[in-house]
Amino acid sequence: HDELFLQHGTPCRGEASADDLKALLRALAPSLLWLDMKAPWAPGHGLGGHGPRVDDGRQSAPWEELQRCARLRVALLPEGVSVAALSGLASCQQLELLHVEADGRSPQPLSVLEPLARTGGFARLDIDGFALDEAASDAVCALANRLTIRGGQPFPRARLAACTRLSELSIRRSVVEDDLMALLPLKGTLRSVHLSPEEPLDPEALSVFGCLTGLRALNLSGCLRNTYEYGEGVV
Repeated sequence: HDELFLQHGTPCRGEASADDLKALLRALAPSLLWLDMKAPWAPGHGLGGHGPRVDDGRQSAPWEELQRCARLRVALLPEGVSVAALSGLASCQQLELLHVEADGRSPQPLSVLEPLARTGGFARLDIDGFALDEAASDAVCALANRLTIRGGQPFPRARLAACTRLSELSIRRSVVEDDLMALLPLKGTLRSVHLSPEEPLDPEALSVFGCLTGLRALNLSGCLRNTYEYGEGVV
């Protein structure tokens, strides 16, 4: 077998322990190409909420076995996967897609992928489920093609300039025109922007997007405000 799927709708019943999954991953490690382990920890997993249950939870899941999967190309992992497990992926030099679920909690900080940036060999890796943070080095910023900017920290303008291959950006925080100006150095690579500000966006700030000549998708649905509540000066 070169693929392992544990997904919603899987027609199976019973319980699976972390030890069971650890043994399974270890047995498949030499040939595993595609791993989807998002669903086993999702609420109500399976048909009617009666699907298989992993009794030990995320934190004791068998993530240390990932470093043995040298041929792994796709890794779809649940929210809460440990930093140590992500570091172990540095040995998976054929990895093409890394997705980490972020439903119900903040995305993992990009800086947790520093081990992958240090080893090299991941120049074309597609990543999803990570947020840009000030601790991220230039090397790991250059690795990222899809990122989120969340609230609770200053807008990471300097870090954005280092994201030289960034193609998709989701901004989940309030922004001003000066913040959006930080996107201009990325106009050659940025293809998609999704805005969900915490506060109403100044309509004048939207003029920045006219300078992003490579942009193909602009999602402003998170910016729309009811004029009855916010007045006519909002988008």
